[in-house]
Amino acid sequence: MELANLSETAGRAKFFQRGVLLNLAYWQDWVKNNANDVAILDQERNGLIRGILFALDLGEMAWSSVQELISTLSSYMERRGYWEIWHQVLDKALKVAGLVGDLAGMTHLSALLGRLSFQQSHFQESVSYYRQTIRLARQIGDRFNEARACTNLGYYTSSAAVVAGRKCCACMRCNCLRRLTAIMGERIPKITWGAFISGNVGGMKPSSTLSEPVPSGRQWGYARFDAGVYQSGRTL
Repeated sequence: MELANLSETAGRAKFFQRGVLLNLAYWQDWVKNNANDVAILDQERNGLIRGILFALDLGEMAWSSVQELISTLSSYMERRGYWEIWHQVLDKALKVAGLVGDLAGMTHLSALLGRLSFQQSHFQESVSYYRQTIRLARQIGDRFNEARACTNLGYYTSSAAVVAGRKCCACMRCNCLRRLTAIMGERIPKITWGAFISGNVGGMKPSSTLSEPVPSGRQWGYARFDAGVYQSGRTL
């Protein structure tokens, strides 16, 4: 085993980096064994977050491993409501992904930040992150994340408007549906432009030109997402 010369700055830095990587490897194994135990995750949450933040400081050296750990923990952090600290982690990770040139990682993290920002009621920020996700996904040909981001952007925009007591802008609805149609072709559910533009997708009222009822907003969102998955050729 190589010994670091702690009397020199370079030696101390190398010793610290090795410690961070060992700690990161420990947390990766630990999470694999305890991912479904919420009580234990709650107890060790602060240590996990510190380990992730230190690993992010190493940049490319630890990027692959720390990105995997972030993806694994995202659902837990969101469900438990640790939104503020997790937003800081994701924001820092997105910047690191940009520095190392990982466009796929940037796409994934932008989508996570879009979802998290919406849960925090930061609606404009959520829209910005989803638009960034769409741009990045198109650059790398990631049709799955492009379709999912378009779906969430449309659904969240509608929900945000309801929360704010405002109707969505018709042109935004048109643009969202146009993008979805371009991605998914004929695999999207049957729905009239008029119903979508007017916001009638949230109810079960019959369409003016179709005999079947208009799906609810959630059903419409799921249908669009399923179509996007099918179009991309990937499964959940």
